[in-house]
Amino acid sequence: MVTSRSLAKSSIKDEKKYERNLKKVHTSFFGQCTTALSSGMKSATAFTEKNKKNDLIWSMNLIRNLSIGINETEFEVLTTHQLPGEKVAI
Repeated sequence: MVTSRSLAKSSIKDEKKYERNLKKVHTSFFGQCTTALSSGMKSATAFTEKNKKNDLIWSMNLIRNLSIGINETEFEVLTTHQLPGEKVAI
């Protein structure tokens, strides 16, 4: 027979296991970041609090915000066939 006490023990055990697994995933996730990206993350104002909570969603959103446009570079390149002021995306 399942009692409320055994359910509570099971729930606490599952919650502790969840917290351990969340910490492992967060550590692995943060470990995969480049040095520049991890430095950018550490400089965020809420990093200490969110890192203690192992907040993966916040970390992923921060990485997205830090890396937006990192591969989109636009140089002003002129050739003999272009008008001055035209830009070419490379």
